[in-house]
Amino acid sequence: MKLRGTFYHCEFDEENSKLYLYLKAKDKTIIGKLDFSPYFFVVPKDLEVAKEELKKFRAREKGREIRVTKIEEVSGIVDGVERKLLKVFVPHVDDGKVIEKKLGSKFEFREVRIEPWQRFILDKKIEPFSILELEGKIVEEKGSIVKVECKDVRSVGRGSIEDLKFLYLDCVVYSEDGFPKVEKDPILLIGCLTNEGKMKIFKASGKNDKKMLADFIKFFKEYDPDLLVGYGQDTEDFPYLIGRARVHKLKLDLGKEGEIVEETGKYFRGMIIKETKIRGRINIDLLPVIYRDF
Repeated sequence: MKLRGTFYHCEFDEENSKLYLYLKAKDKTIIGKLDFSPYFFVVPKDLEVAKEELKKFRAREKGREIRVTKIEEVSGIVDGVERKLLKVFVPHVDDGKVIEKKLGSKFEFREVRIEPWQRFILDKKIEPFSILELEGKIVEEKGSIVKVECKDVRSVGRGSIEDLKFLYLDCVVYSEDGFPKVEKDPILLIGCLTNEGKMKIFKASGKNDKKMLADFIKFFKEYDPDLLVGYGQDTEDFPYLIGRARVHKLKLDLGKEGEIVEETGKYFRGMIIKETKIRGRINIDLLPVIYRDF
């Protein structure tokens, strides 16, 4: 079976070494799942010595055994010169960092910190919003979701960002005395705008925001956006939405398959930038983008 759609999102399951590709095909979302082992490169002075050292490497980190699962000899350009390299596969995305820390004084390591989903896109030469063809077996089809166990993935053309559904959102929070407290201060308004120009405003009933939150969650899931855009939603709106949903014992299950919204973050230029993970959807907070670039 071969299915095609506009590629818009990619995620990696670190625990199971599974890669998930999200494609848009009219009113359907195709989710392709495939095995993908993280790897990095070693530039050795002596191939055989390096191979033996890597094969016998063992360490423990966070209760896991860290080891090399496979080694391949390849050629590559290093500092403008073609060299013989070792392509080293590991079970977990962070294992390469541990191996580099232990053996970095003996061998030169390259591309240890490239994320697996980035690696896959580079390997397959996939451009943003390419039309991808997934070859494999349909394992589930429910509503607008089609799940595929992939045997092969290839780019067959160029799609467009206009193939996606956008949602712009913003929240207005009430506070009587300075900075709002999520345990007691409600959200008064949630404003949404689609890329089709449709606006939806959700209003709290006085200071009770439970029904408003439930209505917003219902609308979000029914509209089923592929891409979210806001300004400061990762540091303000979503943490507050998560907190208020918790207060009212509501599920903020906004992922493509009903996954709960997660707060996460990354280290950037000496600071932690908060992020919100909504499984299967692109979430673009323009605030850190502007901070980074301007």
